[in-house]
Amino acid sequence: MPTALHIGQAILCRHLPYGESSQIYHCYTRDHGLLSFMAKGVYQGKSGKNLPLDFYGLYEVIYQPKKDQSLTLLRENNCIHHWKSIREQLEKQALAQVLLEVYLRYTSASTESGALYNLLLHALHDLETSSPDVHESAFLIRFFLDFLELLGLRPELEKCVFCSASLNPAIHQKKSGLFFILSEGGVICPSCSSKNKEGRPLSGWEFQLLRLCQSSSQLPNQPSYQWLLKAEDTLDLFLSYHTGNHTVLKSRPFLNNLRRAPKINQVFKSE
Repeated sequence: MPTALHIGQAILCRHLPYGESSQIYHCYTRDHGLLSFMAKGVYQGKSGKNLPLDFYGLYEVIYQPKKDQSLTLLRENNCIHHWKSIREQLEKQALAQVLLEVYLRYTSASTESGALYNLLLHALHDLETSSPDVHESAFLIRFFLDFLELLGLRPELEKCVFCSASLNPAIHQKKSGLFFILSEGGVICPSCSSKNKEGRPLSGWEFQLLRLCQSSSQLPNQPSYQWLLKAEDTLDLFLSYHTGNHTVLKSRPFLNNLRRAPKINQVFKSE
Protein backbone atom coordinates (compact mmCIF):
# COMPACT_ATOMS: atom_id res chain seq x y z
CA MET A 1 0.00 0.00 0.00
CA PRO A 2 1.52 3.33 -1.02
CA THR A 3 2.35 5.81 1.72
CA ALA A 4 0.27 8.96 2.11
CA LEU A 5 1.40 12.31 0.78
CA HIS A 6 3.56 14.21 3.21
CA ILE A 7 3.69 17.98 3.73
CA GLY A 8 7.02 19.18 5.07
CA GLN A 9 9.79 21.75 4.76
CA ALA A 10 12.95 21.55 2.66
CA ILE A 11 16.14 23.48 1.92
CA LEU A 12 17.77 23.03 -1.48
CA CYS A 13 21.39 21.82 -1.36
CA ARG A 14 22.00 20.97 -5.02
CA HIS A 15 20.07 20.72 -8.29
CA LEU A 16 20.78 18.85 -11.52
CA PRO A 17 18.97 19.13 -14.88
CA TYR A 18 17.05 16.09 -16.05
CA GLY A 19 15.92 16.13 -19.66
CA GLU A 20 14.69 19.38 -21.17
CA SER A 21 12.24 20.50 -18.53
CA SER A 22 12.76 18.54 -15.33
CA GLN A 23 15.13 18.83 -12.36
CA ILE A 24 16.59 16.58 -9.69
CA TYR A 25 16.75 18.36 -6.36
CA HIS A 26 18.86 17.22 -3.43
CA CYS A 27 17.23 18.78 -0.38
CA TYR A 28 17.56 18.53 3.35
CA THR A 29 14.06 18.05 4.74
CA ARG A 30 12.71 18.63 8.21
CA ASP A 31 11.13 15.18 8.59
CA HIS A 32 13.14 12.78 6.40
CA GLY A 33 16.67 14.17 6.20
CA LEU A 34 18.48 14.30 2.87
CA LEU A 35 16.17 13.37 -0.01
CA SER A 36 16.51 13.42 -3.79
CA PHE A 37 13.41 14.75 -5.53
CA MET A 38 12.32 14.45 -9.14
CA ALA A 39 10.47 17.59 -10.22
CA LYS A 40 8.85 17.00 -13.59
CA GLY A 41 8.18 19.76 -16.11
CA VAL A 42 9.31 22.67 -13.93
CA TYR A 43 10.79 24.51 -16.94
CA GLN A 44 7.91 24.09 -19.37
CA GLY A 45 6.84 27.69 -18.87
CA LYS A 46 3.42 26.75 -17.53
CA SER A 47 1.95 28.05 -14.30
CA GLY A 48 1.40 25.30 -11.78
CA LYS A 49 2.05 24.01 -8.33
CA ASN A 50 5.58 22.76 -9.00
CA LEU A 51 7.83 25.76 -9.69
CA PRO A 52 11.65 25.62 -9.83
CA LEU A 53 13.38 25.57 -6.46
CA ASP A 54 16.10 28.11 -5.87
CA PHE A 55 19.13 28.29 -3.59
CA TYR A 56 18.80 30.25 -0.35
CA GLY A 57 15.08 29.53 -0.08
CA LEU A 58 12.94 27.70 2.47
CA TYR A 59 10.17 25.64 0.87
CA GLU A 60 7.02 23.86 1.85
CA VAL A 61 7.00 20.64 -0.17
CA ILE A 62 4.44 17.91 -0.80
CA TYR A 63 5.83 14.47 -1.61
CA GLN A 64 5.29 10.77 -1.08
CA PRO A 65 8.07 9.32 1.11
CA LYS A 66 9.75 6.13 -0.11
CA LYS A 67 11.35 3.35 1.90
CA ASP A 68 14.15 2.84 -0.61
CA GLN A 69 16.76 5.33 -1.88
CA SER A 70 15.13 5.98 -5.27
CA LEU A 71 14.04 9.42 -6.42
CA THR A 72 11.02 10.85 -4.65
CA LEU A 73 8.45 12.59 -6.83
CA LEU A 74 7.98 16.22 -5.79
CA ARG A 75 4.25 16.90 -6.19
CA GLU A 76 4.07 20.53 -5.13
CA ASN A 77 6.17 23.27 -3.57
CA ASN A 78 5.72 26.73 -2.18
CA CYS A 79 8.41 29.21 -1.15
CA ILE A 80 8.05 30.18 2.51
CA HIS A 81 11.07 32.46 2.78
CA HIS A 82 13.96 33.71 0.67
CA TRP A 83 17.24 34.58 2.40
CA LYS A 84 17.60 37.70 0.29
CA SER A 85 20.80 39.14 1.76
CA ILE A 86 22.63 35.83 1.19
CA ARG A 87 21.79 36.00 -2.49
CA GLU A 88 22.93 39.62 -2.71
CA GLN A 89 26.31 39.24 -0.95
CA LEU A 90 28.99 37.01 -2.43
CA GLU A 91 30.72 36.43 0.91
CA LYS A 92 27.51 35.16 2.48
CA GLN A 93 26.87 32.94 -0.55
CA ALA A 94 30.32 31.40 -0.10
CA LEU A 95 29.59 30.57 3.55
CA ALA A 96 26.15 29.20 2.68
CA GLN A 97 27.63 26.90 0.04
CA VAL A 98 29.94 25.39 2.67
CA LEU A 99 26.95 24.70 4.94
CA LEU A 100 25.00 23.07 2.10
CA GLU A 101 27.98 20.93 1.04
CA VAL A 102 28.36 19.68 4.62
CA TYR A 103 24.76 18.42 4.53
CA LEU A 104 25.15 16.90 1.08
CA ARG A 105 28.28 15.03 2.07
CA TYR A 106 27.71 14.01 5.66
CA THR A 107 23.97 13.44 6.09
CA SER A 108 21.51 10.92 4.71
CA ALA A 109 17.79 10.11 4.64
CA SER A 110 16.56 9.77 8.21
CA THR A 111 13.40 10.30 10.24
CA GLU A 112 15.63 11.57 13.09
CA SER A 113 16.55 14.72 11.21
CA GLY A 114 14.81 17.44 13.19
CA ALA A 115 17.83 18.72 15.15
CA LEU A 116 20.11 18.77 12.09
CA TYR A 117 17.41 20.53 10.06
CA ASN A 118 16.99 23.19 12.74
CA LEU A 119 20.76 23.75 12.85
CA LEU A 120 20.87 24.45 9.11
CA LEU A 121 17.74 26.60 9.25
CA HIS A 122 19.04 28.74 12.13
CA ALA A 123 22.51 29.00 10.56
CA LEU A 124 21.02 30.40 7.34
CA HIS A 125 18.79 32.80 9.31
CA ASP A 126 21.83 33.98 11.29
CA LEU A 127 23.81 34.38 8.09
CA GLU A 128 21.06 36.48 6.55
CA THR A 129 20.95 38.92 9.47
CA SER A 130 24.71 39.08 10.09
CA SER A 131 27.05 41.87 9.05
CA PRO A 132 28.67 41.80 5.57
CA ASP A 133 32.04 40.82 7.07
CA VAL A 134 30.64 37.63 8.64
CA HIS A 135 32.97 35.59 6.40
CA GLU A 136 35.88 36.92 8.46
CA SER A 137 34.33 35.77 11.75
CA ALA A 138 34.26 32.40 13.53
CA PHE A 139 30.76 31.69 12.17
CA LEU A 140 31.88 28.55 10.31
CA ILE A 141 33.83 27.19 13.29
CA ARG A 142 30.74 27.45 15.50
CA PHE A 143 28.66 25.71 12.82
CA PHE A 144 31.21 22.85 12.48
CA LEU A 145 31.25 22.32 16.25
CA ASP A 146 27.44 22.31 16.52
CA PHE A 147 27.15 19.91 13.56
CA LEU A 148 29.76 17.55 15.05
CA GLU A 149 27.96 17.54 18.39
CA LEU A 150 24.67 16.53 16.75
CA LEU A 151 26.49 13.66 15.03
CA GLY A 152 27.87 12.53 18.42
CA LEU A 153 31.38 13.63 17.45
CA ARG A 154 32.02 16.46 19.91
CA PRO A 155 35.81 17.03 19.92
CA GLU A 156 37.46 16.92 23.34
CA LEU A 157 38.96 20.36 23.97
CA GLU A 158 38.75 20.61 27.76
CA LYS A 159 41.12 17.82 28.81
CA CYS A 160 43.88 15.68 27.38
CA VAL A 161 42.47 12.59 25.64
CA PHE A 162 45.37 10.48 27.01
CA CYS A 163 45.88 11.56 30.65
CA SER A 164 42.70 13.62 31.26
CA ALA A 165 44.69 16.62 32.48
CA SER A 166 42.70 19.87 32.25
CA LEU A 167 43.67 22.20 29.40
CA ASN A 168 43.80 25.93 30.14
CA PRO A 169 43.60 28.27 27.12
CA ALA A 170 45.38 31.04 29.05
CA ILE A 171 48.38 28.81 29.82
CA HIS A 172 48.67 27.42 26.29
CA GLN A 173 47.93 30.67 24.45
CA LYS A 174 51.51 31.65 23.55
CA LYS A 175 53.43 28.40 23.77
CA SER A 176 51.07 25.59 23.11
CA GLY A 177 52.78 22.19 22.77
CA LEU A 178 49.33 20.80 22.03
CA PHE A 179 48.37 18.34 19.30
CA PHE A 180 44.95 17.46 17.90
CA ILE A 181 44.63 13.69 17.38
CA LEU A 182 41.97 12.88 14.80
CA SER A 183 41.68 9.20 15.74
CA GLU A 184 41.32 10.00 19.48
CA GLY A 185 38.82 12.78 18.93
CA GLY A 186 40.60 15.61 20.69
CA VAL A 187 43.67 17.31 22.11
CA ILE A 188 46.69 15.90 23.92
CA CYS A 189 48.70 17.95 26.40
CA PRO A 190 52.45 18.74 26.15
CA SER A 191 53.25 16.05 28.74
CA CYS A 192 51.74 13.38 26.48
CA SER A 193 53.28 14.71 23.28
CA SER A 194 55.75 11.81 23.22
CA LYS A 195 52.78 9.52 22.55
CA ASN A 196 51.87 11.56 19.50
CA LYS A 197 52.42 9.73 16.21
CA GLU A 198 49.79 11.27 13.99
CA GLY A 199 48.75 14.52 15.67
CA ARG A 200 48.15 17.86 14.04
CA PRO A 201 50.06 20.67 15.83
CA LEU A 202 47.65 23.03 17.52
CA SER A 203 48.80 26.57 18.21
CA GLY A 204 47.74 28.33 21.38
CA TRP A 205 45.65 30.88 19.47
CA GLU A 206 43.94 28.18 17.42
CA PHE A 207 43.19 26.19 20.58
CA GLN A 208 41.78 29.26 22.31
CA LEU A 209 39.56 30.02 19.30
CA LEU A 210 38.18 26.47 19.25
CA ARG A 211 37.53 26.50 22.99
CA LEU A 212 35.73 29.85 22.87
CA CYS A 213 33.49 28.71 20.02
CA GLN A 214 32.65 25.46 21.78
CA SER A 215 31.97 26.88 25.24
CA SER A 216 30.56 30.38 24.68
CA SER A 217 27.24 31.50 23.25
CA GLN A 218 28.95 34.55 21.73
CA LEU A 219 31.32 34.40 18.79
CA PRO A 220 34.76 35.82 19.59
CA ASN A 221 35.88 39.09 18.03
CA GLN A 222 37.25 38.82 14.52
CA PRO A 223 40.23 36.44 14.80
CA SER A 224 43.29 36.62 12.59
CA TYR A 225 42.89 35.03 9.18
CA GLN A 226 45.72 32.58 9.93
CA TRP A 227 44.14 31.08 13.07
CA LEU A 228 40.66 31.15 11.57
CA LEU A 229 41.82 29.08 8.60
CA LYS A 230 43.79 26.62 10.73
CA ALA A 231 40.89 26.01 13.13
CA GLU A 232 38.51 25.41 10.22
CA ASP A 233 41.04 23.04 8.62
CA THR A 234 41.26 21.04 11.85
CA LEU A 235 37.47 20.62 12.10
CA ASP A 236 37.12 19.86 8.39
CA LEU A 237 39.72 17.08 8.68
CA PHE A 238 38.13 15.79 11.89
CA LEU A 239 34.71 15.59 10.27
CA SER A 240 35.96 13.84 7.14
CA TYR A 241 38.05 11.38 9.19
CA HIS A 242 35.21 10.24 11.45
CA THR A 243 32.61 9.99 8.69
CA GLY A 244 34.83 7.92 6.41
CA ASN A 245 34.82 10.55 3.67
CA HIS A 246 38.52 11.34 3.39
CA THR A 247 38.31 14.47 1.26
CA VAL A 248 37.99 18.01 2.54
CA LEU A 249 35.15 20.30 1.50
CA LYS A 250 35.43 21.61 -2.06
CA SER A 251 33.56 24.84 -1.34
CA ARG A 252 36.05 26.17 1.23
CA PRO A 253 38.84 27.29 -1.18
CA PHE A 254 36.50 29.82 -2.83
CA LEU A 255 35.54 31.20 0.59
CA ASN A 256 39.21 31.50 1.55
CA ASN A 257 40.01 33.30 -1.72
CA LEU A 258 37.34 35.89 -0.87
CA ARG A 259 38.88 36.33 2.56
CA ARG A 260 42.31 36.91 1.04
CA ALA A 261 41.09 39.39 -1.59
CA PRO A 262 40.78 42.47 0.70
CA LYS A 263 44.22 41.77 2.16
CA ILE A 264 45.75 41.56 -1.34
CA ASN A 265 44.04 44.85 -2.29
CA GLN A 266 45.42 46.52 0.83
CA VAL A 267 48.95 45.47 -0.19
CA PHE A 268 48.52 46.98 -3.65
CA LYS A 269 47.15 50.23 -2.21
CA SER A 270 50.08 50.57 0.16
CA GLU A 271 52.70 50.15 -2.58
